[in-house]
Amino acid sequence: MALQFSATKINNAKTAIIADNGTVSDAIDISDGTLVGVYIPSGFVGTALTFQASNDGTNFFAMNVAGGALSYTVAASRYVGIDPKDFFGVRYVKFVSGSSETGGPLTLTASIRLIR
Repeated sequence: MALQFSATKINNAKTAIIADNGTVSDAIDISDGTLVGVYIPSGFVGTALTFQASNDGTNFFAMNVAGGALSYTVAASRYVGIDPKDFFGVRYVKFVSGSSETGGPLTLTASIRLIR
């Protein structure tokens, strides 16, 4: 089983998958907007969500702010607001669960907004 992440923006959806027992999702392209929130599905195991960023979709790096990992405390069946300024300039993002995700597929929806 795999954990699916879905990113939505203005009538459009993108999906990233964390494989069963995995922690890191596939990448989503957010170049036409910025991440503003994440809906955490029921059944989500992790309690922390971190991120990896990339310019080219190949080389990914842990996202850091103020000298530490960009991390949000999460729980199943919750919406977590994300500070969009942390994602300005990011083209590709991966979601990283703090725990191995099992029992998938689960869909996590990332809110993407066009900010000009």
